[in-house]
Amino acid sequence: MPGHRPAAAALVLAVVMAVPATSHAQFGALRRAVERKAGEQVDQRVDDKANLALLQEPTFDGTTVELTDALLDRYIAGLERIKATRAQRRAESDRLMASYEAQRDSAQALADANRADRARFDARNATFDECRTRFEGEREELLEAAMEKIGERLQRRMQANPTGTGGDAAIQRLAQAAQRFSEALATGDSVAVRKAQLDMLAGEGMLTPAEKAKLSRTLAAACGAPTPKPTWMVQQEALEGRAQATRERHRLAGLAAGKPSGADLGLTDVQAAMVDERIQSWRGGMRRDAPLTTRFTRQEYDRLVSRRSAIERAMRG
Repeated sequence: MPGHRPAAAALVLAVVMAVPATSHAQFGALRRAVERKAGEQVDQRVDDKANLALLQEPTFDGTTVELTDALLDRYIAGLERIKATRAQRRAESDRLMASYEAQRDSAQALADANRADRARFDARNATFDECRTRFEGEREELLEAAMEKIGERLQRRMQANPTGTGGDAAIQRLAQAAQRFSEALATGDSVAVRKAQLDMLAGEGMLTPAEKAKLSRTLAAACGAPTPKPTWMVQQEALEGRAQATRERHRLAGLAAGKPSGADLGLTDVQAAMVDERIQSWRGGMRRDAPLTTRFTRQEYDRLVSRRSAIERAMRG
């Protein structure tokens, strides 16, 4: 009845006024959150439509596989499985990081306690390295001079018997050594270059094994021996090596734990990693200057859009 409307309005007003001010604030915050979420969804739909113009056909091969409905469902299920073990993975990550920090700190403590000894060690070995460099330079000159003499002798031999050198065993051995020398130069392997040089000299009787050993003794006589590492330094380097290995285990564990494995997806680990990388690139936003973010078929893109909420839920927590 019309006469009852003012009474009903008064009743509603009384109920609203009876609600505490904090509740009014909560209702307001909830309303704003809902409105903001609705606005974000509208913006996302606009972006999804605009992104269609950026799509580029991917190349499916042994690494990149099509994001089918079944594969995306397995991916989401894998993310859910990861959520179930998140606390366990965090504990393992914390344990590895604590172990790394303890090993690193122990190595640093050894270095700090032996700074003076390290300075003396470095100074002694710097002197040795300088002497060895001078000696190596002098030996190089001797070897170069010897190589020139070999070339001169071969040239005289070939001039004396131009047709008979093909059956000359000495020339054949030298040619083989020269080939090894050339190959070593091409690869930039300095150790192989030096060995080929010495082989050529030894083959010509100009540098025997005894003479090679003499070169090493000459180095020791001229420069002494390098200073051995003190015990604390060996221990410090071992600790640093273990610390770096632990840090790498921490990094790899984090990578493996943060995404579904090959076993989860029915793929190889390499293929699974690429599936995750493509999906993460899509989540980050498609850009013309980042090709991976745009390499999807229309069917793949539609499947991802339809599963956006499920993927985001599975990645939270």
